[in-house]
Amino acid sequence: MIDNNINFESWYKGYYSNLVTTLTAVFNDRTLAEQASAEACVKCYENWGRVSKMSSPEGWTYRVAQN
Repeated sequence: MIDNNINFESWYKGYYSNLVTTLTAVFNDRTLAEQASAEACVKCYENWGRVSKMSSPEGWTYRVAQN
C-alpha cells in the first residue's frame, strides 16, 4: 500500500524496475516484460487520480501489464 499523497513520478521510480523483474520471470522474456510494463505504467499514469487511491496501485498495474 502506498501513501495516497505520493505523486506518480515518485511511485513510478520506486516500482517500475520491480514490475519489469517480476514480469520477466512470468513471461520469460525481458523485452516483452519491458514493453508490458511501459504500457501498463502509461495506463496507470492516465488513471492516476483513481489508481493512486486504490489499496494496491501496484496490483492494478501488474494486472494491466499481464493483460
